[in-house]
Amino acid sequence: MSATLESQKFQAYFDGASIMEVSESLHPVEILYSPFPERDYLAAAIRTAVQIHACEGPGYILVFLTGEEEIEDATRKITREIENLGDRVGPVKAVPLYSSLPPSLLHRIFEPAPPPLKQGCTQEESFQIHLQVQTHPEILRSNLANVVLTLKKLGIDDLVHFDFMDPPAPETLMRALELLNYL
Repeated sequence: MSATLESQKFQAYFDGASIMEVSESLHPVEILYSPFPERDYLAAAIRTAVQIHACEGPGYILVFLTGEEEIEDATRKITREIENLGDRVGPVKAVPLYSSLPPSLLHRIFEPAPPPLKQGCTQEESFQIHLQVQTHPEILRSNLANVVLTLKKLGIDDLVHFDFMDPPAPETLMRALELLNYL
């Protein structure tokens, strides 16, 4: 379902639903970590992806981020950074991947990557990143106006006591209601 899903929490929420875990990866994966915490993990992830692309041989880079906006932002910034490097590095094909993408765009991940212009760097190593072990659920980080509007449309009036898996703060719900009322 998700790389960041807390499966036991999900299982408990759905009254002991079965969990099936796939433990093998189909491709060799190298996980890199930063020796120190980063102030801006998104900027660090983008910088790392660009450096790996510039310094390593052909291959694929998978960057896990916390939501659709971050993924789209990172895709644009990685493409722009590689274009700014000009002929010093080969072309990049940065493709976003998240659950709400239409199927026609999801199939782009299976298209081959463009060929590299050169093989690796001299005397440089790939920068390593350190991301949080578990991120906060998106419902706790985003504007809830759309969620509130959908729940209200479904006839749910008591939003504060709604059975959210990860309930947002009541103040956040009230701000969303105020915004919708204003609109």
